[in-house]
Amino acid sequence: MNDETFPRRFSKALRPGTYLRIVVEGDVGAGDEIRVMEKPDHHLTIRDIFRIYTRDRDEVPRLLAIPQLSESWRGWAEHLARRQPKSGP
Repeated sequence: MNDETFPRRFSKALRPGTYLRIVVEGDVGAGDEIRVMEKPDHHLTIRDIFRIYTRDRDEVPRLLAIPQLSESWRGWAEHLARRQPKSGP
């Protein structure tokens, strides 16, 4: 994109887009059917996850509550949770 300000603007806008998992590799064209095979029940959106990742790190426990969280994301979240000071009485 040749725009040094893009990463900052992208993060600030909180519009990371839609992410899909490829189940079967192949070609996709206009008019082809795309089906949602599964929807998680954790009620966090990609935008929520992106927001937690980029700025609201105090909400990392919400990520750790997601059973379907990938191993790499879980590792990142666990590492961050260990570094955060415990709050409470």
